[in-house]
Amino acid sequence: MSLNRLRLNNAQHRYACQAYKQIKDNGVALIQLPTGQGKTLIALKVIAEILSHSKRPRPIVLVTRKMEDDCLLDRAFRGEALSKEEYENHPWIRDAVLAKGLDRLNKRSTRKINYIECRSMMNQGNSFPAGAVVVFDEVHRFQSFLKRTAAKAYAEKPGRHSSGARQMKFLLLSATPINPTRISFREERGELIPEDEEALEDKRIKTSYLNLYKTMICLSSLSRKRKDKLLEILDGGEKKSLEDFASDFRKVMKDLKPIPSPNVLLKLGPKGSRPRCPNISSRSPAYYSKSVTGLLKFHKAIINQTNLYYCAERMALAGVSTKLNAHTVGFIRQSKRFFQKGLFHYQPNAQYRDETLNALKSLDKNKKEIRQLLSGKIDALYDFIKKIWLKRSGKPKWKVLVYCAHLGSVAALASELEKRFYKDDITCKCPNAGSDIYGKDGARRVVWDTEGYSDAKRQSEQEHTLIRKFCAKENKAGCRGNKARCPRGFVLVTSDRLSESIDLHNTCEIMIHFDLDWSPLRMIQRYGRLWRLEKPTRRPKPPAVFHMIQPGSVDEEIFWRLQNRWDALKKLQLGLDLVDLTHALGERIY
Repeated sequence: MSLNRLRLNNAQHRYACQAYKQIKDNGVALIQLPTGQGKTLIALKVIAEILSHSKRPRPIVLVTRKMEDDCLLDRAFRGEALSKEEYENHPWIRDAVLAKGLDRLNKRSTRKINYIECRSMMNQGNSFPAGAVVVFDEVHRFQSFLKRTAAKAYAEKPGRHSSGARQMKFLLLSATPINPTRISFREERGELIPEDEEALEDKRIKTSYLNLYKTMICLSSLSRKRKDKLLEILDGGEKKSLEDFASDFRKVMKDLKPIPSPNVLLKLGPKGSRPRCPNISSRSPAYYSKSVTGLLKFHKAIINQTNLYYCAERMALAGVSTKLNAHTVGFIRQSKRFFQKGLFHYQPNAQYRDETLNALKSLDKNKKEIRQLLSGKIDALYDFIKKIWLKRSGKPKWKVLVYCAHLGSVAALASELEKRFYKDDITCKCPNAGSDIYGKDGARRVVWDTEGYSDAKRQSEQEHTLIRKFCAKENKAGCRGNKARCPRGFVLVTSDRLSESIDLHNTCEIMIHFDLDWSPLRMIQRYGRLWRLEKPTRRPKPPAVFHMIQPGSVDEEIFWRLQNRWDALKKLQLGLDLVDLTHALGERIY
């Protein structure tokens, strides 16, 4: 029984066969394909093969970063019809529907699916049903599970692999097993530079690999003697050099056999020409003097704080304002809604939150003087996007995707860009303007963002509607003036919430990093939204990618850190540096 309707290409079919063999032999398999190369399709093929060879119905447990709908997922796996709105924003549901379910595995005479359960990062639990087929999508995101399971690899008793629990089958999917680390700093000096930068960076990368492969050893059905031998090779890996660590790691790979092999991974990187965009003129040092002056004044305004955190600086560069209410602890009174204003991604404690808030308040006390000095980055972004509209509008895939680091930055930047487009009279002239996102004037907007909602309860539903509209083909009927140059919704500003589990390549091939991220994983995930397999027989075309680095700001620290981490990946020679730094970051426009 095979998923013929999935139309896997030759390479994907080969990977699926290798994964099924690994699960059959060891009980666990790791598929480490880069984002956008069809891991979900391969996983569906492997699940179908496992169930078709099973003597009795098995439960399926899907663990994802974003919670799927159990009911919809169950109906999709059973081949029932779903509406387009029900499945198009859930990759697992969508692919299962397109595959017509798992073929004939659910007919009464050959029923092989017991029930389907979906778990998210927050409720993954400590145990799984006996005999289940467990799939971890983007397993590198589940660091707590990896650490906990890796520790169990040493304590497991002999003979357990023959019990009912060992009849479970585990399929691990990952774009790269790098732990998405954030920022490290020397607390006693309040700086962003750790004491031993190179050693700390290498240790974090090695720890990510160790936790993942120790978890695979724990979940496998290998004998206790074989497990102990593999664990002995991995012991002390954090203290070894990258070269010695990679050498020992390849010995473990011979038994666990990740799919595909590192040699194959290196050949899968993006190739080909990129879309043509406006030429980027070189800037003189005097061009940046205005914004650098603003940064110096901003640093002086918050110098009394115990530590200077990058969160306040990055949000200030995006023009984020604070609410100066004497009764508010954070941006708004309800602490449970604090995250809606953007200050939750990178704060470990309340002190960090309060210092960030105070820094932004001190910025507002200067009567917008500093904010005007910091606007150089936004000026450059708007000028570049405007050039794209003038040059590429009317062509396919001409829309622009802009990534920010914080939720508050997204809303503030989108609002500022929209004001500037309106001032320059760049707006949709459709006579029947209507949108269920922005009201009756919604269709006239040029810039959309994923954070500008007033009703938090309907945020997910509205976000899906926005993505559908952003990805839909433009209907030029009814536009006044030049129908081929309608700018309605051609810019989407978002945070990293849209860096996983969504396809944007059919409409958009231009991406701008307004803020860089600290992790190579996150940069690769962003890149994968536009670099995806459109057809099984066609290699994806690289998108046009650009980034912005504010001189004298934390952007330079992030760029330097990303370079070091990519160099470390190359030293490991494990195949996960297939997306080059120049592809993921693109050209610098500021």
